[in-house]
Amino acid sequence: MEQITASNGIPLYVQLKDFVYEQIRTGSWKTGERIPTEEELKERFSISRATVRQALAELEREGLLVRQRGRGSFVAKPRIEMKLHDIYSFTLDLAARGLHPESRVMVFEVVMRNLQITQTLGLRETDPLVKLVRLRLADGDPIMLETTYIPEQLVPGLTREDVMAHRLYALLEERYGLRLERAVETLEPILIDDFAARMLEVSPGSPALFVERTGSLADGRKIELSQAIVRGDRCRYLVELQRQS
Repeated sequence: MEQITASNGIPLYVQLKDFVYEQIRTGSWKTGERIPTEEELKERFSISRATVRQALAELEREGLLVRQRGRGSFVAKPRIEMKLHDIYSFTLDLAARGLHPESRVMVFEVVMRNLQITQTLGLRETDPLVKLVRLRLADGDPIMLETTYIPEQLVPGLTREDVMAHRLYALLEERYGLRLERAVETLEPILIDDFAARMLEVSPGSPALFVERTGSLADGRKIELSQAIVRGDRCRYLVELQRQS
């Protein structure tokens, strides 16, 4: 579509959105490429600047464009889709999509008297916890800041080096015989705070998802509580629903 007209009954900003979308879908405008400026689009299609801004703002909200102050709008990297139909592994899921997964261990420590976490995991208040904070990356881009708590009594001898060298779930299963059989996960929209923004290389106040997971063994014992801040511009979650008979 090279023409935008008011005569077809379709709002002008929607027609511009469709045009930009087609340029991205067909590869005419590639990931990371700067698109024409507001002024250039305004002149090209003889539409108002307000119409251009409305179209670009919606495309940004939908994750197709990224605006950089003083530089313009750029074609965004595609979102990573995480399916919530099974217990999933960040590392394996990314690798299956042809992306290079990486985890950087930011914090590894034993913490005491975290009442909220111990209650959630069904522990005594005085039971120590292993606290693990990891920055998760895909092809070098930070996309998730994840904090995981595990009862220390279940993982004696676990070290920072172990977690750096192995997938956590594989380590729990192969070394400690702790096979995750069930998980309950909640998702909540949030705005990223200053600390998470620095870690994830986004602006404070950017949209994100707060994802909390509690994992259990076959006998019902809870072995893991993870709290992740996931970049809203790089990830989305897919839930497949089926009608129950």
